[in-house]
Amino acid sequence: MDLKKVLSFINSQKLVILFFVIFISSSFLSEYYFTFTNIVNLFTQVSLYGIVACGMTFIVISGEFDISVGSVMALSAVIAVSLYNTVGVYISIIALIALALVIGIIYGFLVIKIKINSFIATLAGMVFYRGVAFIITRDGTPIKPIDSSYSKFALTTLWGIPLVVYFFFVIVAISTFILKKTTLGRNIFATGSSYETAKFAGVNVVFYKTAAFAICALGAVFAGFTMSSRFNVAAPIAAEDAALSALSAVVLGGTSLSGGSGSVFGTFIGVMILGLITNALNMLGVNSYIQLAIKGLLLILFVSIERYSKNRMMENS
Repeated sequence: MDLKKVLSFINSQKLVILFFVIFISSSFLSEYYFTFTNIVNLFTQVSLYGIVACGMTFIVISGEFDISVGSVMALSAVIAVSLYNTVGVYISIIALIALALVIGIIYGFLVIKIKINSFIATLAGMVFYRGVAFIITRDGTPIKPIDSSYSKFALTTLWGIPLVVYFFFVIVAISTFILKKTTLGRNIFATGSSYETAKFAGVNVVFYKTAAFAICALGAVFAGFTMSSRFNVAAPIAAEDAALSALSAVVLGGTSLSGGSGSVFGTFIGVMILGLITNALNMLGVNSYIQLAIKGLLLILFVSIERYSKNRMMENS
């Protein structure tokens, strides 16, 4: 067997290998680890932020950032429950879709037209959307749906698996198709790879960057609605670690922070790896605040590895 081919295969599949190593290693923590209930819980736990990470993949591939996704989730949850209690679920869903489109247009205008760095623009958005959520809830008081039917969306199961898990897989599949097989996906890659080259080639960079922001916002909006349905409450302080978790999964999945390369499948594996780590820490009884610190350290590690790998590739080319 050719050693170079083996090493090349290991390098190309290192994320999948890492996933199985962590998965098998974690099984020694508890005899209940491989039970159907625990596996379903694992997928349920990663689904919300996994949906956000799928949207985040689009914006990072386009060469931009969106750190406001957690605030968008909280605001979406508040709006969804508020409208559900007054005008019903259908108007609520329409309003959330409109919110995602508006957010995408605003960010597209600020970043592309006004030339504000996307980190700064979305940082401002993070503060603004969270503030609006507090205003709607009257200084932060959580609001609950008027009846239990609101929670059916997230709590309904099919063959013992919550619907949100199925939606997560569907979104992964749709996102993969868009990025690989459509003009939208190809041009998002092009704008992230080289903005000026894409513009010179006739690509409508304003439209595709704005579309990437809108897709990212749409993922956060859907996750926010699902979160409020799952917990049957909407609170403006919710999802504070969403951006950190989603971005960690995207970077771990191999999407370059410089834009132009990446995949939703890689993000999916990144989400699952982080989910396995969280699941293992929960089994060990590690404090949630310590878990948040660990996620921050992992993000630094992932970014450092990604930067080191890119520098090595530039040196060897």
